[in-house]
Amino acid sequence: MKRTLLLAAALFAASTAHAEPASFRLKPGPRSATHSFPVAELGIALRLAGTNATPGDGQSAFVTDHGVLFNASERYAAGLVLHGEFASKRLRLGPTLRVRRWLDPSSAVDVEVGTMIFGDESSGIDFRGPTPFVQASLSAGDFMVVHAQAQAHGVHLRGDYPHVGGLPPTGIDEDFNDLVVHCGVKLGTVPGRAATVVVAIAAGLVAIALSNFQD
Repeated sequence: MKRTLLLAAALFAASTAHAEPASFRLKPGPRSATHSFPVAELGIALRLAGTNATPGDGQSAFVTDHGVLFNASERYAAGLVLHGEFASKRLRLGPTLRVRRWLDPSSAVDVEVGTMIFGDESSGIDFRGPTPFVQASLSAGDFMVVHAQAQAHGVHLRGDYPHVGGLPPTGIDEDFNDLVVHCGVKLGTVPGRAATVVVAIAAGLVAIALSNFQD
């Protein structure tokens, strides 16, 4: 009996030691834990440099990054991520390529490069894309992410734009280009998954309420 128990324990230990990593896991991890994992980050970014071209380009913006990364090795992962920026009068969306360098099983440095291909501005302003950007971030256990981002900012100010001080006078069209630098904090993927669901539900309820109000 004792010999049988010892044999069973040895087989269990061997199977555990050589267990294959999951093909996909909701909690991010290196290659030894999973082949792939999601990215679900939401947070706030503050503008550190760049011109406030329009009232829609305030000091802060709500930022999101959602996608899937694939572990190429125990140290590196890469994948496609959809980046979004939302301010009171501005919306930007664009695809990015993100590369992750695992520092340990739970912390990592990410770099993503992409371009904004869709934008929506306030009345009298047209988004001029595609506009490239690059973001670098440090993730602590995928619970909290500190990030910095530099991006080209291009808009077309139409003559019907309600101009304010420092902008072209009414009736004159002009293109505006600048380099904008943001820095901020995001929820990592672990709490970000739940936060994404909450934000999506809240946005849907607001959209329904506004639709009913307009009717």
